[in-house]
Amino acid sequence: MSDYIVTLNEDTKYKVTIINKDCIIFNNKKMTYAVKESSPGNYLLKVDNKVYDINLKIIDGKYLINLKGETFNAVVQTPLEEKAKELLTKRGLSNSNLLITAPMPGMMIKIKISEGDAVKKGQSIAILEAMKMENDLIANQSGTVKEIYVKEGQSVEKNQKLFLIA
Repeated sequence: MSDYIVTLNEDTKYKVTIINKDCIIFNNKKMTYAVKESSPGNYLLKVDNKVYDINLKIIDGKYLINLKGETFNAVVQTPLEEKAKELLTKRGLSNSNLLITAPMPGMMIKIKISEGDAVKKGQSIAILEAMKMENDLIANQSGTVKEIYVKEGQSVEKNQKLFLIA
């Protein structure tokens, strides 16, 4: 099981627990789900018996979801990441190093950067395949790639260290 906090449009939070590849708990309600990519960036999402046609883009680590002509900004974090962000914000602290970890288990399909490369905030740095979908990993800050902890073709676990950007 994996727990996440999903924040929509910077103000509404939902608790999501992924039980397995076809079952989740969304705000304490158990649901079945299935996701199928219909074309690049477009997905059919079936939740219980309802089907949704969604468009998904990942920009600056945020998910832009278009559903029925309405766009939602979503940030997905583990409860620990959520708590750390709250503490850092409350204390006015910032961290100049960005450790990028795997958001979910999968396979590193493509690594688009090398150690020493300069990256810009929002730049695509790798492709992680998970649950038969390719996920574009994005740099959340500009900086220099200090370390790469994985190789193309390598399986990764959720929260495994991938890259360090400083």
